[in-house]
Amino acid sequence: MLFVFFLIFALIYKVKRNWFTTTNESCKLANGSAYTNIKFLFLVGFLTFFLSEILILFLVIPATRDPEAWVSFSGFIELQPSRLFLHLIYFGLGILTYKNKWIERAIFPGHLITWTISFFILLISFYYINGLYIKNIYLNAPGNLIIVCGTAAFFLRNLLTMSILSLSMALAVRYWNRPTKINRNLASNSYDMYITHYPIVIILQFALFFIPGITGLIKFGVVSTLSIIFTYSVSQFLMKPFPRIAAASVFILLIIMFMLIRP
Repeated sequence: MLFVFFLIFALIYKVKRNWFTTTNESCKLANGSAYTNIKFLFLVGFLTFFLSEILILFLVIPATRDPEAWVSFSGFIELQPSRLFLHLIYFGLGILTYKNKWIERAIFPGHLITWTISFFILLISFYYINGLYIKNIYLNAPGNLIIVCGTAAFFLRNLLTMSILSLSMALAVRYWNRPTKINRNLASNSYDMYITHYPIVIILQFALFFIPGITGLIKFGVVSTLSIIFTYSVSQFLMKPFPRIAAASVFILLIIMFMLIRP
């Protein structure tokens, strides 16, 4: 689904590039505060929660009776509708962050300590409420209690997602924002790695799927490590020197996967 977002964005950018040009405002550092960070956390968290709840209540549950149901469109797009607005809003935040120079102006992510505290509070709260939700399901608790716990867990998950993103960004800005040769090289390959990672991850998952006696955690580590190595190699040694051939190859590979792989 995010790959589709990227394609749509590329088409819009081709036609309306001026919509995405960066602001001319000065990159003078802003006076951020903990209050601004918390306000941003709840604004984004509530917006993703509210819009997702509307979609779940009026579309997903009447159609599937499962708020976390997966939907597949001919194998090309597979998504959970309950995550649709989450992905859309976060994709838009990335565009706004670049356009308005929020990172350069220190508007976002803000204070590392604020996001660290928020992350741990929300993490503990989410797992506690989500545990109650699961426990009530197993104990056949009254439906109203299950709905309340499930809704609270879903709300906390949206806040937790925002805190994870912000904490990751704050750590990156504080400790990884250095003009080293490795950082510049990774940055120049990041988009190509993003575009090509999907088929590589799927192929590696299928390769390990039929190997018994390996725990899921070990398989996750193997797939993650090899995916990074392979996607970087494809970007650095194939897509950069031979962009047209690489793009055509990736496109053909995706078409083959969409035709042969079914959920």
